[in-house]
Amino acid sequence: LNNFLLEATKGRLKVIATDLDSTTAYEIPVKVEKEGRTTIPGRLVVGFCQAATSDKISVEVVGEKATVRTGNAEAKLQTISPDEFPPTTDFVVGEEATTSKAGFSKAISEVCVCASPEGGRPILTGVVVKPHDKGLELVATDGYRLARKRIRSVGYIDGVVPSRALLEISKALAAEDDEEVTLAVNKEINQVQTRAARLEITTRLLEGDYPNYEQIIPQNYSTEISADTKDLIDALKQTAILSRDLGNVVGLEIRGGKLSILANTAEVGEARAEVAAKTTGEDIKTAFNSKFLLDSLSVVKTGSVVIKFSGATSAALVQGVGTEDLIHLVMPVRTQG
Repeated sequence: LNNFLLEATKGRLKVIATDLDSTTAYEIPVKVEKEGRTTIPGRLVVGFCQAATSDKISVEVVGEKATVRTGNAEAKLQTISPDEFPPTTDFVVGEEATTSKAGFSKAISEVCVCASPEGGRPILTGVVVKPHDKGLELVATDGYRLARKRIRSVGYIDGVVPSRALLEISKALAAEDDEEVTLAVNKEINQVQTRAARLEITTRLLEGDYPNYEQIIPQNYSTEISADTKDLIDALKQTAILSRDLGNVVGLEIRGGKLSILANTAEVGEARAEVAAKTTGEDIKTAFNSKFLLDSLSVVKTGSVVIKFSGATSAALVQGVGTEDLIHLVMPVRTQG
């Protein structure tokens, strides 16, 4: 698994890497003098090529050695028989969707922040990708917060994709010039494939029942605020400094048309920041994990943000002004006193 599989055929070189959960294949147009297959140490060849001063690289395999040459340097690497590499099979498409590459990558960054980290409940480490109206809906939650993003697509897929795999897919797509990306699912082998012109990434789908997240999204709100996104982020960062030893908990108080952010830690001190905001509805005093709020605000790209409350003990909805395709929900924290 530490090796790359190289497959040289007429006019192209296919490089394949896998960790058994995900397999990445990339095609490069090259001049092939002799067709063949081999495997070479992935980390070593990447490091050697990254340090190269020439823009041309050649690979020659003789026996069990691969010689990689670039400029005035060369490295002789031990190969392993390609028969030892995990077998790759043709992906048979069941469901398929095509969408904007830029939009899909943006959705990944906006949603994956709310997925549970590795080691948590396995199904919550993934992102739900499912049909919605004229496109796809991506949802992630760790039980304390939730993100939902809707994007347009032609066709649909349905499955739970590991968030770690999606983040790696986004990185790989960033280097590609394609305007669109295709997502395909094969339920029989429980895999999803992401395809661009020269790139294919196949990863396993997570198994299990994803929580019914729709039931925790409030339908009615009793309090709403609108504030400058940067002002709110700055105020949260300032007050959160005093709450680091208390689970990053900060209080939000909306009273008399004013928004206050508070932090109070025994034997450390207290902080209070006033934020200019438009408020409507009932006064409310509640508390949140400041990191979760900051994570949600970090993906808001509009100058102003709206936060809606349906009570002190219910999830707050965070949304950029005029943005309907993305919402974040953050559960409040119960505090004493």
